[in-house]
Amino acid sequence: QAQEFLYESNGQVAQKIIVSWQPVPQAFQYRLRYRVANCNYTTVFTKAPEYEIIGTTNGTYQFEVTTENYARRGSNAANDTFVAVGKTAPPANIASLNI
Repeated sequence: QAQEFLYESNGQVAQKIIVSWQPVPQAFQYRLRYRVANCNYTTVFTKAPEYEIIGTTNGTYQFEVTTENYARRGSNAANDTFVAVGKTAPPANIASLNI
């Protein structure tokens, strides 16, 4: 699952994606590979079942997560895609207005 957020960085609006997955019992670590717009993959390792990618851009992201045990044996990959829209997303509807 991926979610996109806007945040402030040095006086500018930036965007980030937090990708998460279900924890796996006996997992030593997770390997996350991700890319946007068919560019090269970036690979990161984390012990937590989520990862925050800061400074993202608009586009279609591809994610691939595998689990590694203590012997560094990996699982089959779980894959997902996510379309990031960042600052181009329309604002939310007004919930209520009292005049």
